[in-house]
Amino acid sequence: MGATGAARGAGGARAAGAGAAGGAGPPAWRRGGPGGLAGAAAAAAVLLAPGPGGGAGAISGGGDGFTSSSKEGLDFSGQNLTKVDFTKNLCKGTIFKGAKLRGVSFFAALAENADFEGADLSFADLEQGNFTKASFRDAVLEGAEVSAARFPGADLTGSDWTDVLMRKDVLKLLCDNPTATGVNSKTGVDTRESLACFTLE
Repeated sequence: MGATGAARGAGGARAAGAGAAGGAGPPAWRRGGPGGLAGAAAAAAVLLAPGPGGGAGAISGGGDGFTSSSKEGLDFSGQNLTKVDFTKNLCKGTIFKGAKLRGVSFFAALAENADFEGADLSFADLEQGNFTKASFRDAVLEGAEVSAARFPGADLTGSDWTDVLMRKDVLKLLCDNPTATGVNSKTGVDTRESLACFTLE
């Protein structure tokens, strides 16, 4: 692990009650700023173009929000989605592979079997979301909010959870996941170190 990865990994995920000093503030949509929910609701709807072979569609048109709450099975691979709000959206089997989702809200989203491989979920809000059997392979979740989120059967290989605040029971479930191994290819951070699994020993 490089010097940068070691320094970042040392922080690790933070169990609730351990204090959040120095942590990132809530995402803009929760602060009620101009980039919040009102802005997302007022933004123009994007078009969903069919993917190759008539498969799942991907974003086109560069809009900031959606008019529908269902994104089930759509393909957003490699898209910049930092202005999109997925709060309470249906995202079952949706593909976010390599997408930029920094600070995005997936609050209470239903994202079973969703693919977040290689995605940037830094400071994203995953609170109360259902991510059963979702793939977070090589994803970066630094500073994300995961309170009451569910990750049963999720693929955590190479994911980075640095500075993620979570309850101890959620931390134990993640650390007990046999896929919680490997090193993130972008940050050089070890998955188990970023989760601070050593605090459970």
